[in-house]
Amino acid sequence: MLYTGATSRWNRRTRALATKYEVPLPTLNDLKGTSLGPKALRERVCAAETRMWEQRARSKPALRTYSVHKTTISREGFYDNSRGSSLLFEARSGTLRTAVWWAKCGREGEVRCSACGEEEESLEHVVLECKAIQPHQPSGTTLERALGFGFSKPPGGGPQASEANGGGDDAAVDIESQAETTERTKRRLENWFAVGKKRCGVVG
Repeated sequence: MLYTGATSRWNRRTRALATKYEVPLPTLNDLKGTSLGPKALRERVCAAETRMWEQRARSKPALRTYSVHKTTISREGFYDNSRGSSLLFEARSGTLRTAVWWAKCGREGEVRCSACGEEEESLEHVVLECKAIQPHQPSGTTLERALGFGFSKPPGGGPQASEANGGGDDAAVDIESQAETTERTKRRLENWFAVGKKRCGVVG
């Protein structure tokens, strides 16, 4: 049973993983001819995981902006344990619970902004447009950049960021502006969240 592996749990699991990650299945008869080295195997698995991750993101309408701009599985330097960080994640993934978002989910009720009471409370309105939410975004800020997309590399990046911008001081400015922009957006989302709770009579 060990050598044939026809019905063993180990064999079924190995075959499933080999198929999922598109790697050759090692056999006891020809191990060298069918297996990859650790580094090559890791790269093959990472590439397969990235493709599956991209396909899942593209299949969800809410993740349209995220899937266009987030092309690698990597840690973002602007996340922390704050309320604003959690709200920024929701905004980047298209699931920020605005009045318009709830309406799309089938909930009946007011869709006007809880802060200004004038415009529809959409993601764009909350992140960019509402003048009743502080702090204001600088003129010309796009939704993508306000959410931390469209920059060379997250804060703390290395020489790749400099190369992407042609080198020089512009790269450092670009990286710094991402930290500043996402921090401003987090504070803005926290203000919107606090205003919404206050209007609903929620304490804390």
